[in-house]
Amino acid sequence: MFLVGSSRGGGLHALLWVQRMFPDHFRNFIFVNARTVDSQSFGGREDLAAMKVEANASLSYFVNFCNSKGWAAKSYLSFGTDPIDEFTRLAERVLKEFPNAVFFTSKLIFDRDNWLTRMLAQPGGDWRSSGSSICAACRWSSCR
Repeated sequence: MFLVGSSRGGGLHALLWVQRMFPDHFRNFIFVNARTVDSQSFGGREDLAAMKVEANASLSYFVNFCNSKGWAAKSYLSFGTDPIDEFTRLAERVLKEFPNAVFFTSKLIFDRDNWLTRMLAQPGGDWRSSGSSICAACRWSSCR
């Protein structure tokens, strides 16, 4: 099971890393996304519908990618005021349906974290690796 956000790059990196590290071991994939709905992001019913369309498009990207490789895939989406609570609920739901699920996620971790690296690593930031990053999935410097 992959916890994915609005950035497709991190989720795709984690998926491909798992396939490289464990070739032919995982053939079924689950993608979960929890979106935050609060007064700033929710302007009305139309805004929520647009958020659902965008979130489902992102999840469909992962499912379609897996299906194109011949792998089974499924996705789950949740909305709430606390994304951690929503991810927890989704994880519990997935574990009930798939009790042997293994959880993966990806996050960039820097050797020297500062305001600049945090700013550049944000979604939409112009992050360029200079060999100082570590892939959280594999803990290797400059993951290949």
